[in-house]
Amino acid sequence: MLSQLYIKNIAVISEAVIDFGPRFNVFTGETGAGKTILVSAINGVLGARLTKDIIRSGEDSAYLSALFTKLPQQVREKIEEMGFESKDDTLLISRELGAKNVCKVNGRPATVQILREIASLLIDIHGQKDNHRLLDPESHISYIDEFGSLQGYLQKYRVLYEEILDVKHRLEQINRKDREKEHLVDLLTYQIREIESAQLKPGEEEELTLRRDQIANAEKIIHLLSSSKQLLDGEEETAGIVQLFEELTGNLSKLSHFLPQMEDLALKMEEISYEISDCSGDLGSYLDSVDYQPQELDLIEERLDLIYKLKRKYGNSIEEILQYLEKIKVQLDQLTLSEEKAEQLQAEYLRLKPLVQEAADNLTAQRHRTAKEFLSRVKRELEFLNMPSVRLSITAGRSGWKPDGQDELEFLISSNVGEEPKPLAKIASGGELSRVMLSIKNVLAEKDQIGTAIFDEIDTGVSGKAAQKIGLKLKEVSGNRQVICVTHLAQVAVFADHHLLIHKQEQNGRTYTHIDFLDESQRVKEIAGEINRDYVGQEIMLISVLRGSFVFMADLCRRIDLPCTVDFMAVSSYGGGTSSSGQVQITKDLSSDITGKNIIVVEDILDSGNTLSYLLKVLEQRSPASIRLCTLLDKPERRVKPVEVHYSGFTIPDAFVVGYGLDYAEHYRNLPYIGILKPEVYGG
Repeated sequence: MLSQLYIKNIAVISEAVIDFGPRFNVFTGETGAGKTILVSAINGVLGARLTKDIIRSGEDSAYLSALFTKLPQQVREKIEEMGFESKDDTLLISRELGAKNVCKVNGRPATVQILREIASLLIDIHGQKDNHRLLDPESHISYIDEFGSLQGYLQKYRVLYEEILDVKHRLEQINRKDREKEHLVDLLTYQIREIESAQLKPGEEEELTLRRDQIANAEKIIHLLSSSKQLLDGEEETAGIVQLFEELTGNLSKLSHFLPQMEDLALKMEEISYEISDCSGDLGSYLDSVDYQPQELDLIEERLDLIYKLKRKYGNSIEEILQYLEKIKVQLDQLTLSEEKAEQLQAEYLRLKPLVQEAADNLTAQRHRTAKEFLSRVKRELEFLNMPSVRLSITAGRSGWKPDGQDELEFLISSNVGEEPKPLAKIASGGELSRVMLSIKNVLAEKDQIGTAIFDEIDTGVSGKAAQKIGLKLKEVSGNRQVICVTHLAQVAVFADHHLLIHKQEQNGRTYTHIDFLDESQRVKEIAGEINRDYVGQEIMLISVLRGSFVFMADLCRRIDLPCTVDFMAVSSYGGGTSSSGQVQITKDLSSDITGKNIIVVEDILDSGNTLSYLLKVLEQRSPASIRLCTLLDKPERRVKPVEVHYSGFTIPDAFVVGYGLDYAEHYRNLPYIGILKPEVYGG
């Protein structure tokens, strides 16, 4: 799983260390706070394309790192096959962006492509583009293939398809129209003759260019050689370097008789004297060999001109021209094949044809078999996600041979009773697309072993009960893998095991993004912020359901910035026990009229739904402008009657909790925390 993400100098994020937990992690925050940047950072450290524009303004470089822990055995083995050790079942991936673009895996240099390959083993990232991909029928086949593990059938077909495609191509070349064929044969024959007659040699152009420069500078070369020779040998009355070194060597040799320490120096000078003498001989040989004929320059220019003309027609260098020559020789051979060769290819095509068709038919049969089960599984997922009347089907057609077979498949959907299924692109709303994509992801997740799934605003276009169901589904998925979700909806965030809030602050004229883990008080603040945004410019009334919600409402009320009034009701179905009695009665009614007002009912805990279902119906009959439910705790396992939750603090298991206003037999309300009451206290 992804345990930690480190970000430095990415957009509005100056520096952040984000610790992720197992199961369900949620990021919330206002639009523009940096949630998308966070997902981009995760994508970036895993090899996605990043430009320098993402580097924070005023900084020269940015740095990202991701720490993965508890790697499965099969993942460790694949990473080790790539040449990287996974120490202690951990993997650290880092990427620096700036003057140097450096990628590392466990401290060892790596390429961006390697990061992408490793990412495919570790994380599945779902973004908005995946929803749009659903609108393209070409993608639907890939979902079927993945669900059915049909890669073997597909690969067998592709091998045969490539073979017959190659045979067909070669046969088409042979069977060209006679005139076209003759014209091409004449052209290729001329080109081959022209190139071969030139008798080109690799490196020839460079040699000729050098020789041309030598001839052009012949006088200068002879002068330099002669003067150098003269310096070494001297003239009639002037000693040269060779003679002077001989005298020096003799003097030092004589000195060594008197000064033994001079012997080594004398020997060194003697060796140098021999080398200088050899240099004089070499210069003499070079000078004797100099033979520059003016007519040779004309021949070289003619040769270079020929090479230049051939380069303009056939390649940028002699090497490329020779490569082109070999290519057109093969092409000419193919065009001039005998009838026998054409018959051989035709026979090979006829042999492969039924094999390709059989492989395509097998692939089609497997897809049709798989599609039925796949759509059935997706339908069950969608029914859970508040699409009870959904119907799914598939259109199946066939075309000619293609790289992925002959099938043309497209998903059809009907979300309303009485409507025939139609293509997703024509009828599916944004919220429906989000749920369809989540359903497909969940169904396919059972086929892979990727430990972390990231959902970037999977709840787009969804609200109310559907949003709550998405939250429940993501919570369910997190039982088998780590889930990281970016969301705007409290109905989703409430199910999180780890809730992180992304928010912006301005300091000294700069914008900084901060990421905080939410505890109870911070969660209340977050709920208040959601209410402030939903009711901007309006007045609201908070109705506290006594007595368990009084602490929660007091804290919530102090966080709300809108014009706000409060009132209280007492509705009970518990008595002195630990579970709902199902008998509901109002023991204290409101003291004010709610007609035309925006009502938010504030509850401590939503359990069976009996009490709140009854209360909401009573309040709706009093003609408020709107009515929404806000509960601190939600216990969905106990639900008997459906109740739509608009604002929720935390989802909890089926346990009896006390504290922070919640009681058992009127005790424990004053606890400053929420805890689970031991069964022995109430005899459970």
